[in-house]
Amino acid sequence: MVLPADQNVCNGATQAALNFTSTNTTATYSWTNNNTNTGLAASGKGTTGIICGTANENGTVTLTAPTGAVFTAINFASYGTPNGTCGSFTTSSCDAASSMTIVQNALLGLNSGSVPANNGTFSDPCSGTSKRLYIQATYTQYFPAFTATNTTASTITSNVIVTPTASNGCSGTAGNFNINVNPTPSITLGANPIILQGTTTANLPYSATTASPTTYSINWTGIASGVLSNVSNQSLPVSPIGITVPSNVAYGNTYPGTLYVSANNCNSANYNISVQVNNPNTSITSLNSSSSSPTNASSITYTAIFATAITGVTASNFSVTTTGTLSGVSITNVTGSGTTWTITVNTGSGSGNITLNLANSTGLSLGLTNTLPYVGQTIAIDRIPPTVS
Repeated sequence: MVLPADQNVCNGATQAALNFTSTNTTATYSWTNNNTNTGLAASGKGTTGIICGTANENGTVTLTAPTGAVFTAINFASYGTPNGTCGSFTTSSCDAASSMTIVQNALLGLNSGSVPANNGTFSDPCSGTSKRLYIQATYTQYFPAFTATNTTASTITSNVIVTPTASNGCSGTAGNFNINVNPTPSITLGANPIILQGTTTANLPYSATTASPTTYSINWTGIASGVLSNVSNQSLPVSPIGITVPSNVAYGNTYPGTLYVSANNCNSANYNISVQVNNPNTSITSLNSSSSSPTNASSITYTAIFATAITGVTASNFSVTTTGTLSGVSITNVTGSGTTWTITVNTGSGSGNITLNLANSTGLSLGLTNTLPYVGQTIAIDRIPPTVS
């Protein structure tokens, strides 16, 4: 008995039908399975079906059983002038005596076979008469295709034991093979990366995996197709996954794609991912104070508004200019986030005018398109007491 090699299949995939063969072409087979969690039934003895074929003299009859099936019986074979249709063939007085033996030798125990319809194969049962070959064969599919299942995070295995039985009812030596069903891997992705134009690596974090994936693949779609390069079966790094981005890719776009991970030649579901590319520059649109003017307050506040969200804003980015007798004027605090930042200015002593300026862009997350210094609102500080005249 010849059994198939061990099989490896992914969860949700179709395990193909398999053939069992033996030098005994009339042998039948039964099998048992020790693990039905793989989707395979606990046992089986095969299912049968019939295939017919016909050919005129000097033609060829080719019969092919379904995948995993072999021919186990020849129900009808006649080279001569047979009649009828499949399932009801009949012989005539013109019938080669060797018909059954020759067809049995050509088909039994095989998944497919061909028989030439000519006098050289069968001899001539009726000289001078146009002949034909009719064949009806029974096939048996001992091990059908099935959908493999594995709901765990590890490989599970069915051990299949096959027992052959001869036509006289005697059982032969059993054999076995394994069907290994690998799990579907998965990955838990973090937030899609947002980068500035000119940044050449976008980092896509992930926090967990199942079934130990070893590789990942990315296919870019939509506006990303042809702009970002697809990745196929690259080794999965420790988080994050680095995505290469051309330095001149257009900003203001979100580039979509899908990612999947693989383990043991099994792929996860497709995960939607994207890379958002933002303008590397922004501008300050206003630098005004909410304090009244004139005022004699010990401190005043300004609000800086930027066109887009920015980080890295500190007191060192600002300067103050003063007039009059003011002294000890200083920037004491900068708070805020995104597009809005608040700057507190100690007005010192004396009287005069205070103007807050955005003096430089050092340390800012984005470049500025404004000409610096950007001059803010002027606030009058008046500490001169009134006089009576």
